Amino acid sequence: MSLKKQKKVCMVSLLIILMMSCSKSEKMMEQPIPKEEAKKANGNNGLSATGDVVGQITVGYQGWFSCAGDNSPMGTHWWHWTESWQQTPSPANFHIPSWPDNSEYQKTYPTNLPALASGLPASLFSSFDDQTVNVQFKWMKDYGIHTAALQRFNPTGVEGPIRNAITAKVKSAAEQHGVKFYIMYDVSAWTGMQSEIKSDWLSFMKQYTQSSAYAKQNGKPVVGIWGFGFNDNNHPWSAAVCLDVIQWFRDQGCYVMGGTPTHWRLAQAGGDSRPDFIDVYKSFDMLSPWMVGRIGTIADVDHYAQHIQNADLQFCNLNNIDYQPCV
Repeated sequence: MSLKKQKKVCMVSLLIILMMSCSKSEKMMEQPIPKEEAKKANGNNGLSATGDVVGQITVGYQGWFSCAGDNSPMGTHWWHWTESWQQTPSPANFHIPSWPDNSEYQKTYPTNLPALASGLPASLFSSFDDQTVNVQFKWMKDYGIHTAALQRFNPTGVEGPIRNAITAKVKSAAEQHGVKFYIMYDVSAWTGMQSEIKSDWLSFMKQYTQSSAYAKQNGKPVVGIWGFGFNDNNHPWSAAVCLDVIQWFRDQGCYVMGGTPTHWRLAQAGGDSRPDFIDVYKSFDMLSPWMVGRIGTIADVDHYAQHIQNADLQFCNLNNIDYQPCV
């Protein structure tokens, strides 16, 4: 299964990445790439103190389901509910592996799926409805989730208008329920990423950092970039291009979180990471290696804990990088 397909299968639920970040606890023993002075202002030997991402639980938030009849920019598409978005969900055209709890949504949309065991019709929610987003952010507040990382895929295509609309809804819901949020760009398959991500930030997303609910770390607005360094055709950029983008966001005054390959630290040896990317990974303020789909057995858990996660954390401690495990 390709990484892109695997990612889609694993990320169909609304709150899909459970992450708690770690502040570094060891003194630097090797020369790091210089970080922003704001880190040093914490009075903790340059190490990040608890903020809106360090020491907190964050969920990745898609907000990427639409239904025919919801008046969204996707029109009659069943966005992400089905394999063929143009067709109503049915037993032969359904994408998600589990059924959502729809009991708290005031409005749902009829499908061609058979009735539920309860006898109720098999109706689905739309992320475009304000009430849907409000319910989901209320859940975050109720269950101790501090921050939502709003996934933003290539916004220059057909999905751009609905992603813009969802961002505004997330801002309102986060402010209402006292949950923090930040923009996490997923650069997968984004051909014009290097220039377009900068334009998108300045033209559309930067304004959201003025919200009282926008996540800050070390006094800086948080921006996530997921996908630099993956060794596949959906993430083709050179290390120089990726370094340029990271530095650009840091020059904008942002704290930059990076979603990286599982084996990022072994980049010189290949695996799921491109070679010669270690300086790219070092340039992030925070790293969160991808783990979804990597663990299938108890032995896998032990392997990643002993040989990957522990060494990852040690590397980050030594290089003044915050670390955010991904579940």
